[in-house]
Amino acid sequence: MCNGKSRSRNGYMRWVCYAKRVAWPTAREKWQYTYDASLRSGFVAAAVDELYAFDPLAVRLHAAGDFYSAAYVRQWIEIVDATPHIKFWAYTRSWRVPRMWRSLADMASLPNFQLFLSTDAETAEIDGKPAHMKYAMISHMKHHQDEPLPRYVDLVWKDKSGRAKPTPRTFACPQGRRTTKLHAAPNCQKCRWCFSSCTTASPLYTLEDVA
Repeated sequence: MCNGKSRSRNGYMRWVCYAKRVAWPTAREKWQYTYDASLRSGFVAAAVDELYAFDPLAVRLHAAGDFYSAAYVRQWIEIVDATPHIKFWAYTRSWRVPRMWRSLADMASLPNFQLFLSTDAETAEIDGKPAHMKYAMISHMKHHQDEPLPRYVDLVWKDKSGRAKPTPRTFACPQGRRTTKLHAAPNCQKCRWCFSSCTTASPLYTLEDVA
């Protein structure tokens, strides 16, 4: 499951989802390796040991991909709970899967975890109700410059309209907006908005490095 567009009509997903545009054979092997690792009984212990060994201040889960089951989310709840000195954050479209809702809500409530519910114009609502989860924030993928932005969105991707803030309370990711001083080399370590509780320049790494 990708944090980009969820459909593939006319190859649109291939264009929107950056994970579809990377060195696919190599990335696919790595993603398969980390998925297999998450199925092993010792995954939680191995991840905790790795995190304490590297001791990062912040970890983004799933640079590409998503939470695939409630049991997998529970594993990360154990890992995050066992490493309270580390800040974690992740974006997920799995909030739309009823059987995963409770686990994701529990994860979002952890004090050192920031969860973003990923949406776009076609997936921002379920049965007419907008994305919402206590403690979680809303990230929204814009596909067109003039596309209206839901008022409840916290973070917007691909806003290239030149506005520093699309609405008074919404932050536009520099990697999509490319209109700030971060333009030269926009990255999470320079910006830090998604994990604002981190205050020092410790190297970051992702699940691919943990598994």
